[in-house]
Amino acid sequence: MPLYLDAGIPEVWLVHLEAQCVEVYRQGTEPIIVYCGQFLSSLAFPDLVFSADDLLNPPVH
Repeated sequence: MPLYLDAGIPEVWLVHLEAQCVEVYRQGTEPIIVYCGQFLSSLAFPDLVFSADDLLNPPVH
């Protein structure tokens, strides 16, 4: 993560399918861990809210 943040990327999301969580890394903060049943939004689009369930369990077509 430090390489991305040092390069000026303000936010990185890691989706852990096995652990069923999303780790959100933002400059200058500890990672935010989001689990199923919780919601998150990005710094770039704070009004756009994602469900962790949708990221961790996408529909299969």
